Amino acid sequence: MKVASAALVAAVSLSLAAPAAAQEQPEPSDDPAVTVIDDGQEAQPEIQVVLDEDTSAVVRRIRRELVVVAIAMTAGLLVFVWHTSPSRRLRVATRRATATTAPADDG
Repeated sequence: MKVASAALVAAVSLSLAAPAAAQEQPEPSDDPAVTVIDDGQEAQPEIQVVLDEDTSAVVRRIRRELVVVAIAMTAGLLVFVWHTSPSRRLRVATRRATATTAPADDG
């Protein structure tokens, strides 16, 4: 089992090395087929954030929906805890046992 675990760890480590190496910047070379353009600055796109009424309304709607989901999940949790409570289950089982064994009055 230890050998299999070690082999799995080695395989995962080796498989992650290639994508990590691909992220590195190539070194400038004298080969004319390889052209590395480096102006010394990181290329960062210009991002302009515009919050208008529509965006704010969407954010408020999504927040309300998440709050509703959270409330529903909390209510479901409370019902589950109540339904699976050992004292409640014992009361229900006792009541059912009493109801099924009670003699019928034909009187």
